Amino acid sequence: MRRIVASFLFAAGASQFAPPGLAAEEKYEVTVERGVAAKMRDGVTLRADIYRPKADGKFPVLLVRTPYDKTGEMNFGLRAAARGYVVISQDVRGRFTSEG
Repeated sequence: MRRIVASFLFAAGASQFAPPGLAAEEKYEVTVERGVAAKMRDGVTLRADIYRPKADGKFPVLLVRTPYDKTGEMNFGLRAAARGYVVISQDVRGRFTSEG
């Protein structure tokens, strides 16, 4: 399973360097929600930034959990949302804006 996830993440990162004709088209405007709270079973609140296409419909979701500050994923979130993905970038427990 880890190998599959690692392969997907590598492919997603490498696609940013694809020649212009091969890269996915940015066809959506983007909406960003910052500091969205998610309360865990033990009462701890984790915070996330959510990047989504500004359009109706269902979109695939990419979840990024990081100990290195969720705002570091802003460029990825904006680019992926413009291409039709919802990106949830969350600070892990006890780091930056998440409790823990």
